[in-house]
Amino acid sequence: MAVPGQDSSPKRYTNKEKNEFRKLEREIESLENEIKSLEQKLTDASLPIESITEISQEIGSRMKEVDVKTERWIELSELFE
Repeated sequence: MAVPGQDSSPKRYTNKEKNEFRKLEREIESLENEIKSLEQKLTDASLPIESITEISQEIGSRMKEVDVKTERWIELSELFE
């Protein structure tokens, strides 16, 4: 039964949303590759503690970016269902 005032047709997505979705996929992949690269740097036993701290902070920052972008990616993917 339809609820008055609500459209029962599925929500359509715009080209802008489609482009954003694709862009987010590329950005998430790139960030994940950066994280892997930074994690690899941490395996160097000769790194000074300052570098370890800096790299660890960069990893945390990139992970937050991935979380934000993934959340938006999920929102957009639900439009395409």
